[in-house]
Amino acid sequence: QWYQRRVRGMGKKGRAKNNKEARGPVKQIGSCKKFHPETLTKRLEKKQAAQRHKRQNGFEQVRSLSDLIENAASRQRSFENTIANTTDNSLQVKEGIKRSFYKEFRKVVEQADVVLQVLDARDPEGCRCKDAETAVLADYDKRLILVLNKIDLVPPDVAKAWYKHLSKQFPTVLFKANTQTQKSRLKQSTVDVMGVNHKMFASSACLGARELNKLLVNYTRNKGLRTSIRVGVIGLPNVGKSSL
Repeated sequence: QWYQRRVRGMGKKGRAKNNKEARGPVKQIGSCKKFHPETLTKRLEKKQAAQRHKRQNGFEQVRSLSDLIENAASRQRSFENTIANTTDNSLQVKEGIKRSFYKEFRKVVEQADVVLQVLDARDPEGCRCKDAETAVLADYDKRLILVLNKIDLVPPDVAKAWYKHLSKQFPTVLFKANTQTQKSRLKQSTVDVMGVNHKMFASSACLGARELNKLLVNYTRNKGLRTSIRVGVIGLPNVGKSSL
């Protein structure tokens, strides 16, 4: 048994030795002719010589100062023309958007009997549009109501102070939209909105809907002849028109 193991081991060593000899010597990175320092130097010298040859034959002519100035001026004119065309296109798009918005605004104002202008309680004066108010009041038969929305995002004292200030100009209602996830059977708080506090703001129920409905019902009593009115809603983006 010992003799057989010895013979088998010698056979393995012999086969391994023969395989190494068949593969040949392993090439080292430094011995590669492609990356040899002398080869790299020769390639660099050849490239520099080709560049000198091109310059001598006029393939790479050095431009004068006047040529550089003329080229810079032409590129400046091209850039200005591009900017002018881009500005004109953007102005045309903005004008088109303004016309479409104004068309919808006029449609709402003409069809509505009462117009609600929604204001953000965080910046009511910044959300007001005096031109829109003037357009609504141009017709004596129309009424304008200011809805101070998102009162839960400001302290109650601040909301009440804005209510007193705006009520001197137009009928004003404090309002907080419903924050429930469902789209039907929404809650409406019956608490007087002028007596709200931070705890009531935490509720998901709507605040101010009762006061707004009472104000709208009063406008239906036009000598007892009308039983319904059409209400339009206007305001800047993200003030809460859809929530109202």
